[in-house]
Amino acid sequence: MKKVIEGKTLTSLLLALSVTCSMILCSCSKPEETTVKPTEEPTVTSTSEEPTDTSVINAKDNTAYEKIELDGNAESKFNATGYSYVEADKFVLLLEKDVCLPGDFADNLSAIIDEIEKETGLTYAPDGFSYTDVPDMSWHYNDTNPWANWNIGRKIPIFVCADYNDDLVGSVGNAEYVRITQYDLFSDELWNSVYKDMENREKLGYVDYVEITTHITTHIAYRNNISNMPGIMLRGIGVHMSYTVPAALGDKYPNIKLADGNRYSADGLAPEAINADNAEEIFTNDYFYKEYNFGGIIYENITLYSAQDLYGKYFCRFLSEQYGSDFYKKISDAMAKDGAGKEYAKIIKTTFNDEDIFTKFGNWCVKNNYLQGQ
Repeated sequence: MKKVIEGKTLTSLLLALSVTCSMILCSCSKPEETTVKPTEEPTVTSTSEEPTDTSVINAKDNTAYEKIELDGNAESKFNATGYSYVEADKFVLLLEKDVCLPGDFADNLSAIIDEIEKETGLTYAPDGFSYTDVPDMSWHYNDTNPWANWNIGRKIPIFVCADYNDDLVGSVGNAEYVRITQYDLFSDELWNSVYKDMENREKLGYVDYVEITTHITTHIAYRNNISNMPGIMLRGIGVHMSYTVPAALGDKYPNIKLADGNRYSADGLAPEAINADNAEEIFTNDYFYKEYNFGGIIYENITLYSAQDLYGKYFCRFLSEQYGSDFYKKISDAMAKDGAGKEYAKIIKTTFNDEDIFTKFGNWCVKNNYLQGQ
């Protein structure tokens, strides 16, 4: 007798497994804008110029949390003792107690975002995106919302989170926000009290800017084309940029180079081997299955997000090699204009004037032993 489970259950299972692996591997290997003053002097000062657009408000009680200004020095550390924030030109870091940031953290993220924009041709703040208050993350903050009614304009909300219960919340980039949770961004007090003596819980010894690049890229891709782009492209471009962006920045930003040089690069397993015969069909289906057999159990109506990451990584690499590094902007523009009908494969063929693009991709995968199954 077959056991059938709704797709939501498997999605949750796969996400949980993905987050667990990610945490273990990554920890082992326009409303009116108003400026408010911090409640205390920052513990780390900044050497950079103050951005002209500095509207971070808490309309709930009109009392700002401490505004932190990092000094750009990788050797200095800021340990958050409560809710606080760091504001840059294109993002706001939303911090909580027991987050520990190196002094160059904001500078490195600014460089990453600038390079993502340069390489993809996208903007972090497109006109067509629906900007709202800082998203509600109360599920993480014990059912409270410390950032309720905060409006940061078009800047990217980046939650830097602690994990007090080993919940393996992981890092993510989606249409609403970026969330960063890494052991190397935990305070010594949190690490020693919760994780120090646990098996399979180790710090890398550096901030994983490779992972951060993936999630920021995915968020920017969602902002630019939230409804008219397949998941393979939205997620794949994030993984692709996690290789190209650190490589471009490494000479100037040593801690980004450090993360790049220590990346965990092993692939997951593709659900099925990609070849010239099935590459287009799989792309069109976007790894959505009405029924999927997982360990002898039939799951219904599921999307395999990790498979989207993997296919997208190599498809983006193929497109860059064959059609130029500006491939994503061309696809994004075409999808924004013509993607409502979801004929994604047809649009990509038209964009590059190549009816055989998926056949070529399948052959390329076989030749290079990419995406060749479980």
